[in-house]
Amino acid sequence: MRAILISIVFVLFLSGTAMAAYTHYFYFEMGCGDYISTSGSNRSQLNTGIAGFITGINYSKGRMTNAVSAKSLYLWVENYCKENPLDRFADALSELDYELEGRAGK
Repeated sequence: MRAILISIVFVLFLSGTAMAAYTHYFYFEMGCGDYISTSGSNRSQLNTGIAGFITGINYSKGRMTNAVSAKSLYLWVENYCKENPLDRFADALSELDYELEGRAGK
């Protein structure tokens, strides 16, 4: 239940920010290529979404990770998207979650 609530709040938060920047894309339907091609305040909004998504997932899973900077998260997603430009942005976030899950036990 907690995970569903966090997801709803997250989507509502992004609907006002990311949707304004991407009127023709829903946040999770945008592609990695779209993420790579954004810059400035649009990129900043998406990066805030990355941090919010990971924070929500960590909270819902009760996961404590070693200190990973927000900048490291953004760079990880950027590298993933550069290597997989045809993937969805949501796939990059899912893969980042998987990566952090592996680190949580260390």
